Formats: sequence, C-alpha cells, structure tokens
Amino acid sequence: LIANVSHDLRTPLAYIQGYLETLLMKKDDLDPERLTKYLQTSLEGTERLKNLVDELFELSRLESGNRKLDPEPILLAELVADVMKPFQLQATEKGIELNMDVPIELPAVNADLALLDRVFQNLISNSIKYCNQGDSVSVKAERISENAIQVFVEDTGPGIAKENLSKIFDRFKRGDQLHREGTGLGLAIVKGILDLHQCEYGIKSEERKGTQFQFTLAIYRPLT
Repeated sequence: LIANVSHDLRTPLAYIQGYLETLLMKKDDLDPERLTKYLQTSLEGTERLKNLVDELFELSRLESGNRKLDPEPILLAELVADVMKPFQLQATEKGIELNMDVPIELPAVNADLALLDRVFQNLISNSIKYCNQGDSVSVKAERISENAIQVFVEDTGPGIAKENLSKIFDRFKRGDQLHREGTGLGLAIVKGILDLHQCEYGIKSEERKGTQFQFTLAIYRPLT
C-alpha cells in the first residue's frame, strides 16, 4: 500500500514542483497564456493529490472500523437522480448516454445516505471514465424480494478480462491490468461501504461488451 501510494503521489508532486520552479525562474519572461497554462497544470496536480488523500482517508476509516453506519430511509429514485445530474455534462461531452431506470414507487431502503451516495458516485464515475463515444451508462433497480432491492450500474464500455474479475475490488488494481486507471481505490471504497452495509454484491463483465456491477439493499422497516 505504501509503495503504491508513494508512486501515485510522486507524479502530481513532480508536476507541481516543476511548474512552480519554472514560474519562479521565468516569471518575468512568461506571456499571460503560458503563465495561465502553468498555473492550471499546477492546480490540476493539487486536485489529483487531494482526491488521492481523500480516498485514502475514506478507505482507512472503512478498513479500521472507525466509520459507523448512520442508516435512514432512502428513496433510491431521488438519490440516483441527484447523483447523476453532475455527471450529465461530462457524459455529454464524451458522447455517452446516461440512463436511469429506478421506479419511484420502490420502497425506501435502509442505508447510510452519505456512504450510499459515494457508492453511486464511484461506480458511475468509473463507468463514464472508461466508456467511449456511443457507449451508455445505466443505473437500474428492482425489488427482488419482500426485504430487498437489487441495484445495477452497468455500461457498454470495454469490459474487463475474465481472469481479472476476481481482482476488481482489490486496492490499486487498475490500468492495463483491468482496463481501468486512476488511483485504484474507488472500487475498494465501494467494497468497504457495501461490506459495512452487509450487502451482497458482484460484477459481471465481458471484454468489448461492457460491465455490470450489482448489489442488494435492505428495504427500510420502521421500528414498531
């Protein structure tokens, strides 16, 4: 873990250091356009660092047992609609279609709102990142029993090789290993959150045909 974190920290730090050193040395010779470019690149490096630190902090809390559930009744249709809105622009720019099939009449589930929000964000973001123009990302939900609702987050992207499916929730599994990039912590966080909720979950994927994540959530039952 330390070795992988050190590697992921090194690249944005090198960007930031290099561009800031250039700014200090050539601040009087840079035209406004190049100055803006250097500052923007440095800012992007700090954002990458912040995202990595935030993910490490969240994962450490989940794995240490310090994160406790704060369950409440949640209407999935409302939550999913709210989560998908910020992704619409990104999807449109990439030519990706976002779909939602979560019936409003589904009963409320019993879950921690902040953590369940994070699960949807990570899964949707992951799908959009690795899809290409013409692909689609869909969130679906259906009641499968008296006590449970099953959720699907699926895409028509490049898919994942069969031999790598068992590793998909491991920390720092990414890039050409799994057709995934980034810090490799997003799906590990999803796993930690679903484990905390004692959910059943899994993944199906086929190369060049897409990937489907599914998990179950307990239906909210008021105390009597």
